[in-house]
Amino acid sequence: MNRFNKILTEIILVFAITTPVIPAVAKDWSDRVQNNFTVDGKHWGFGGRFYFNYGTSQMILRYKFDDSWASQYRYVMKSDPGANEHWFRLQHKDIRFKEFFWNSRIEYRIKESTDDVFRFRPQTGFKFNVLEKAKVYYVIEPHWEYNFGRSRGRFKFTQHFLGFDGKLNKNVTLGSFIEIDTNDNWEMELAFLGTRVEVTIDKFSRLYGGKNGQSN
Repeated sequence: MNRFNKILTEIILVFAITTPVIPAVAKDWSDRVQNNFTVDGKHWGFGGRFYFNYGTSQMILRYKFDDSWASQYRYVMKSDPGANEHWFRLQHKDIRFKEFFWNSRIEYRIKESTDDVFRFRPQTGFKFNVLEKAKVYYVIEPHWEYNFGRSRGRFKFTQHFLGFDGKLNKNVTLGSFIEIDTNDNWEMELAFLGTRVEVTIDKFSRLYGGKNGQSN
């Protein structure tokens, strides 16, 4: 019963944090809903991203080198024939200072129907505890892109995330968030809801990562 009360309190807190944002973005609000899940071991992990009312899904493979460096491959499936994509990402955790953080991220995206692109998309923001096992956060990710077909680079858009994560136990985290996208002039273009489920499994890393979770 105590656990149920905590979960209920966390759900109420989610709405208390996110509801005031919705009227501010009402004219740009989309019926798109993004749903994410990850299963992570010490080094290896996998996951997916699926949408309601949006014709794209992703399958994700992760590898974490150490506490600072991580890589990721995403196979992006689109509803348009011949439009699938392959995304490769490398991330470094640069700064951690109390609730504040800064990560450097670079991506190379191979596109079947359009030009390949390179992206630099740093990620910065803050997370802080609001309950014993709950956090709220704000994250901002500006995107600089170089298009190889057009041989040009530009600042393209920015993603903003306002969200909440709550731990059910030491292995399972549930979260919800609002994503707001702004264009190259920082004008709002799109806003929608998202969900997140994260599972950590130490046995997964020992089973597939060799002794003590190290890669063979």
